[in-house]
Amino acid sequence: MKYAQAFTLGIAVICNSVVSAQTIAGTKLNNRQSILNGKAFFNFPETAANVERQVDIMSAGHNPNEETRIIYTNGKAKLVFFAQELYLVSDKNLFGEVSSDSAYKANFTSKVLTNSDSVFSILSTPLRYDTAQAAIPIKSLLVQTPDSTLFRIDAYINMAAFADIGQYQTLAENVFNTLTKGNRAIKRTERNEKYYLLDSTQSFTFHLPANFCVTVDKAYDFKVFKFHKLRGFNDNVWGDMLIYVGDHPSYVFMDYGLDQRGAQKDSGLFLGKQMNWLLFTDETQGIFLKEQIIPRDDIGVGLRMHVAMVANRQEPFTELTKIEQDVTQSTK
Repeated sequence: MKYAQAFTLGIAVICNSVVSAQTIAGTKLNNRQSILNGKAFFNFPETAANVERQVDIMSAGHNPNEETRIIYTNGKAKLVFFAQELYLVSDKNLFGEVSSDSAYKANFTSKVLTNSDSVFSILSTPLRYDTAQAAIPIKSLLVQTPDSTLFRIDAYINMAAFADIGQYQTLAENVFNTLTKGNRAIKRTERNEKYYLLDSTQSFTFHLPANFCVTVDKAYDFKVFKFHKLRGFNDNVWGDMLIYVGDHPSYVFMDYGLDQRGAQKDSGLFLGKQMNWLLFTDETQGIFLKEQIIPRDDIGVGLRMHVAMVANRQEPFTELTKIEQDVTQSTK
């Protein structure tokens, strides 16, 4: 499971007042913060702040529906909470699924922390701590929200806080105990969704099967529509798709070290027109990739659309291709 892999996260450097080791665990939690754009709420220490991770100037900012980072500073010590949308669902016994997962059993001790008001959570504590990391994971909370979808929020400390790790673990667990459900849910039914392109004159309408959702990343000169299939907690087959609209697309195959000369050719429809796809199969990496960049000067000078599907098996391409072929474009 990707969930139980090693955590990575950069720690921001912020200076603030020092709280003694004796009072760290008892720090007042009077700072209610939204997690994942209203998916849930927690109470944090008063001086904790929501600090987005930095991105390259050419990239879109991190999507608030997909991640939230809360930083609490105590002198040189840092406690960071990092929440991520997992695009996983559990309509069954989540604790049973976690307890039977071999990676969990090998790396964590786990217990049910919350089971009320349509919210269920499992608290996990690492069995070992890697002090060579800049960010040391100390607690993790897997949360099932009323729509049965899952997100994870991890607590990290830096080395300056490690001497008081027990205090910070207690503080993190106290924060996790303040969990309350939010007001945003992920739609899981079959439906149509309409999104504008770069302005309000052009739009896409997507026909989404059940258990698919779309997130949108954007900057001043581009948008990226990302399609996610909600998978079961123990479902290891995944597939995602993106549609980029802008001036500077880049092929995904290069991110995997693949060579265009090794691509197969595949034909298909997009927006009612025949097009040729680049199709890659790399069983060593477990990657199946289909993509193409399409000039669209007809709707904007220099505008291009990049459509890419990537999966770890070929099977997800069937659903993704159907979504891509059903896309309609409208002009106001």
